[in-house]
Amino acid sequence: MNKRQLNHYRQAIKYLESFSGGHIKDYINSPEKLYCFADFLSHFDHPERKINFIHVAGTSGKGSVCSYINNGLQKSNKKIGLYISPHLNTAIERISINNEYIAPQQFLHYYRKIKKIIDQGVKPPSYLGLLLTIGFLYWSEMKCDYVVLETNVGGGNDFTNIIPAPVASVITNIGLDHQKLLGNSLSSIAHHKAGIIKGGSAFFTGENRQQILKIFTQQCQLHKVPMTVVRSSNKYFASQNIALAKEVIYYLTNRWIKTIINCSLPARQEIVQTNPLIMIDGAHNPDKVKALVANIKKNKIKPTFLIIGFSGNKNWPLMLKLLAPLAANIICTRSLLAPHAAQNPQIIATLAQKINRRAKVSYFWDNQTALRFLLTNCHRHNTAIITGSLYLAGEIRTHWFDEKYILTHRTSFKV
Repeated sequence: MNKRQLNHYRQAIKYLESFSGGHIKDYINSPEKLYCFADFLSHFDHPERKINFIHVAGTSGKGSVCSYINNGLQKSNKKIGLYISPHLNTAIERISINNEYIAPQQFLHYYRKIKKIIDQGVKPPSYLGLLLTIGFLYWSEMKCDYVVLETNVGGGNDFTNIIPAPVASVITNIGLDHQKLLGNSLSSIAHHKAGIIKGGSAFFTGENRQQILKIFTQQCQLHKVPMTVVRSSNKYFASQNIALAKEVIYYLTNRWIKTIINCSLPARQEIVQTNPLIMIDGAHNPDKVKALVANIKKNKIKPTFLIIGFSGNKNWPLMLKLLAPLAANIICTRSLLAPHAAQNPQIIATLAQKINRRAKVSYFWDNQTALRFLLTNCHRHNTAIITGSLYLAGEIRTHWFDEKYILTHRTSFKV
């Protein structure tokens, strides 16, 4: 990708982002916003109505389940689209077919179509709706067999719920996250997410708590939807996610897949470097951190260093309580993309020292300075884990894979 092409792409992104109402406002949707979105899509002959979707929601693990279903269906020689939210470094990461991101030139092609309609005076949806429109146009034109669609936040009023009845709807589990948007109770959050259950589809969940299953059952009975509760004999989150994905794949293909290709998402327990071994994980709520810690212990990983940073509106003290005992060296920092939302790294460091009195604790206001400190002090035989915030994970990951690399190669991984 040359400089001119990169500039055109960035100008397009800047234009699309101009329709963002800010992080919270983008996710606060309503039936009225969905009606507006439907009207906007009508100007493109409703591409979302020409696609077979697998719609996936959940507090934790939905990205992994999407990836497992995506990779499993490809074993049947299918053309599989995938939408992941949020992206780490650049918008094309959200939209892919058979593990290859939409080409920047194709992205610009659909962007120009969208801008033409907006310039004619048609009211656009928000930034997230515009990105989804590009995805719908792309997957429809490329005639995907299925598209695995991850919700942004919640379910019923999420922009992804503009789709007609999917072939399968999936809810991984319910936990406390995004309370400002979805409510402060598990029941409230479950009701929001159950909004993706629609007549004419099949429903699958990895949730097993009776008070939540009761909510799902009521929604399934209302819409006459068959419900499958998937229980894994293995207590680890990854195994539960794989079991859930396998059930969905079997339902769609009538083939039982014994082994499933590993989850291929950036910053999901991703090893970005060896010697020293450096893992990046975007865990940003207590459930995700518990899953990360369980996997660390399962695989007998003994981190020497931690780089951690949190959003201030999360239950970061609990996440820190889970993470701080793991390492002898704790480096506290923050995201620079969302500094207003990031917790003060000095405050994190103070609490980290109280939790793990033997650890060497430091803090840096700039996460790139924190990374340089890590790379200088982390020896070949050491292990480091970077976690606590998806924003932070994405910013630090650019040391290995920057935006130009991703746009050029249409992947977030080494080619």
